[in-house]
Amino acid sequence: MNIQLACKEWASVCAALASGRQSILLRKGGIAEPTG
Repeated sequence: MNIQLACKEWASVCAALASGRQSILLRKGGIAEPTG
């Protein structure tokens, strides 16, 4: 995947979020590993 295609994909996601047609859930943190 090239950077131009990636930017176009993110542009459509950002437009959907801005218009209220899509919502996003953000979560802080990651996978807890017992050794780390």
